[in-house]
Amino acid sequence: MSVVSVRGFLQAIALLALPLLLHGNRGVAQDRAQMSYTAKTLRAASIDWLGSGTDSHDSIHVYRLTCSLCVDELKESFNGRKEMPSHLYLNTLRDEDRPLAVPLVACALSQDSEAKRDEVFSELLQIYIESSDYYQQHLSEWRELVNSFGSDEFSTTIDVEPWADAINLLDRQNRLLALLDRLKLPDSIPLKDSSRVPVVKPRGIRDQNLFYYLAIPWLHNHNEKSGSGVFGKAKVKLRYSMVELDYDYLLFQWRDFAENASNGTFWHWNTLGEKMLDPGFIEWNAYFLDLPSDAARKKAFSESINRIADLSKKSPVSLLDAIKSSSLLAIPEERKAKRIEEARLMIEDLLLYFRLRG
Repeated sequence: MSVVSVRGFLQAIALLALPLLLHGNRGVAQDRAQMSYTAKTLRAASIDWLGSGTDSHDSIHVYRLTCSLCVDELKESFNGRKEMPSHLYLNTLRDEDRPLAVPLVACALSQDSEAKRDEVFSELLQIYIESSDYYQQHLSEWRELVNSFGSDEFSTTIDVEPWADAINLLDRQNRLLALLDRLKLPDSIPLKDSSRVPVVKPRGIRDQNLFYYLAIPWLHNHNEKSGSGVFGKAKVKLRYSMVELDYDYLLFQWRDFAENASNGTFWHWNTLGEKMLDPGFIEWNAYFLDLPSDAARKKAFSESINRIADLSKKSPVSLLDAIKSSSLLAIPEERKAKRIEEARLMIEDLLLYFRLRG
């Protein structure tokens, strides 16, 4: 198991991340794709459930629910002193924001009409910002309040679709915010033109931040409390995993990866770009994106790696070869195309990072 101190982890990035990403970049170094996101793409990933103000085509507002300045700005909008944001990103890169934002967005998505969705989202958000300090300290009461606006199936996550949709939407927003370097709070993203992704200096601070932010989100160790900075002072020891898609790993290596996944890890794929676009790999990722919680995704991911470890008992095996013979439960047909598209976007965001360092 790879367990290192924060200082040791940063040193590891300096030594390992460069060959990792240059190796991953070989398949995409000549890619002519623009290193930017169009206004249409950014708008499609936003929450547009609060209103249709005059800024609807100009900017996306960026908030975090545990940011006091963000809460104050939203409060002014609800009180009529500022225009209500038409497009919104909720930054959930910090662990403490996810249990606040995911239920809120999931409950809105579970409503049976767009009008009801907008109404519920607006009402719940206003209740939250009026008592944000209280709900941050009493997450169970926040969850109970949100559940009261949904059905019994929603409150027990039997209705998995809105929960999975909410996580996938917020995680896409996180990736875009990290890549666009829109991490100050509150912030906004202009929409008049395409937003070019700032360059990444290999082994620089932005590179290190992106290494953490673009790791598989449901494998982060959410039991470690955040403080200040990228990790927070409370985070002393961190696990990380770097896995080649087409490398034949031995049994003990797969067991090590599975244990890391189960306990929480910063997991990256270290591979050639074209391998990341393998249809089997995309669909394998899509399966996890159809699960309704970080905990469920972490468990399923670890179990999948354990099954791959079992396949390696006779001879070493790669992930790409293993997923062809180690099937997962099928995604319901009505959601399969959506999940595959979400998985493709997730992978393409990572490949953009490779191009930035090229």
